[in-house]
Amino acid sequence: MYGARCPYTKYVPAVPNTCTYFHAGLLDNEPITLFGVKDMSMKSSTTRRNRSPVEIIVTILEACKEGGTKRSIMFRSFLDYRQVSKYVKVLAQHQYIQTGADERYWLTDKGVQAFQELNKTLATLRDVMERESDSVAVA
Repeated sequence: MYGARCPYTKYVPAVPNTCTYFHAGLLDNEPITLFGVKDMSMKSSTTRRNRSPVEIIVTILEACKEGGTKRSIMFRSFLDYRQVSKYVKVLAQHQYIQTGADERYWLTDKGVQAFQELNKTLATLRDVMERESDSVAVA
């Protein structure tokens, strides 16, 4: 595969066959989970779905738990700079996160409470959806 474009990312890998190894999980329909959330898997392009704003906010809050820069938040939540800037601005306006002198974003007490409540809510929704999909499969 050296010198050939990757059919998935359209770039030429520097090391032969590295692209094939990297995408092996996607080709085998292996679920890729994000922060333990199973329904954010990317099994194939037909079953892939967009995340809700609540799921995005939870990943941003999780990235801010230990102090995150915009760059680290981008990588942890799989967002681009524009999207991270928008969400961080809104979360800071509502006092869920605050920035320190080192330009890191930290959770406030209000942010910690919101993070815990949103995690509980998402877990409940996942359980309901899982039970519903199991009952549909049985019927």
